[in-house]
Amino acid sequence: MTACLIEHFSPLDDPRINRNKSHALIDIIILTVSAMASGADGWEAIEDFGKEKLAWLRQYVPLKNGVPSHDCIAYVLCRLSPKKFQECFMSWTNACRERENR
Repeated sequence: MTACLIEHFSPLDDPRINRNKSHALIDIIILTVSAMASGADGWEAIEDFGKEKLAWLRQYVPLKNGVPSHDCIAYVLCRLSPKKFQECFMSWTNACRERENR
């Protein structure tokens, strides 16, 4: 699942400048999508999910600097192109649906 997720979200442009990248964009995306799919309903809940499930998340993405703060998550996600994020998300969910229908 995660390889597919990483593949479908790779076209997203990272809105941050290089010196402000303590966490990889794909790490934040995987964390957020996983947390939201598990019922997280806000920035703090996403951070809490990451802390609770860090070992599980690291099976898929390195999170080499640990779990980003809720402020970091919000900052990054709010600066992504909503249209491009939607395209990536739809591409991923459609691929999952097609794989299930085989």
